[in-house]
Amino acid sequence: MTSLTKTLGALLLTLGLAVPGIAFACGGGPGGKMGKRGPGPGKMVRMLEKNADALGIEQATLDQIKGVLDANKAEAESLRADVKAARQALREAMQADSPDKQAVLALQSEVGAAKQAAAQHRLSVMLDVKALLTPEQKAAIQEKRAERRGKRGKRGKRGWGGGEEI
Repeated sequence: MTSLTKTLGALLLTLGLAVPGIAFACGGGPGGKMGKRGPGPGKMVRMLEKNADALGIEQATLDQIKGVLDANKAEAESLRADVKAARQALREAMQADSPDKQAVLALQSEVGAAKQAAAQHRLSVMLDVKALLTPEQKAAIQEKRAERRGKRGKRGKRGWGGGEEI
């Protein structure tokens, strides 16, 4: 009975250590699989088109925004593919019977660099789009976002609710 207990204990310990490592390598956690935050380009254009009148955005400006997004689409897809490939390499390294610590850490650095490059590209595109908007349009968009956040509620210091402060 004692050897069975030791074997089960060792198995549970191994699984307990392996599962978080695999989850980490797969990119789980806050922000979803790619760590993506905020609306994607397609959703952003649909939101702007839907609210163009209320935001004071003309069709010519919407066409310019679509042009910026289309011009950057191929690079964005390439950067996403780089992130995916780096994560896959890390995942494969983590699944080895005895992963090489230095190799895994180097692969994690590659994942981080790929994610940073994708995030910087996304930010660059967003800044290009914002440059096409007037200060009044930017303010109207911010106001619309604040309105939407108010309807969903905020997370206050006491948890989910009306955003009350302690």
